[in-house]
Amino acid sequence: MKRITVWYTVTDGRIDRIRQVHGDTSPGRKWRQAPDGWLDRSPVPSPGDCLLWFGEDGYRLPDEELVEKGLRVDNTGLWFHKEEIGKSTRVHRLDDPGPGGEWAREATLEGEPYQK
Repeated sequence: MKRITVWYTVTDGRIDRIRQVHGDTSPGRKWRQAPDGWLDRSPVPSPGDCLLWFGEDGYRLPDEELVEKGLRVDNTGLWFHKEEIGKSTRVHRLDDPGPGGEWAREATLEGEPYQK
């Protein structure tokens, strides 16, 4: 039985398409072969992933490590408005920009109308 290999294409420094094929035959000239077990390790590579997010071994690095290296931005979590007490917003995904300069990650204090 032929083994399944994984191939991917790159556009503008990001993974564009991923394909699994039986055997070692490339789906085309623009396709690159991924290392064995590429789709079995967490985090699983997906279209849109930047090539800088992969280590020397070809496997995707964990998000925590990418944030530490400055390759991704972590603004996730609850943000509080500095002037409007009680107003908050949530950022859900990595690399999403923060809500802006009038917002902070620390909760506002009661009785303090303007906080910095």
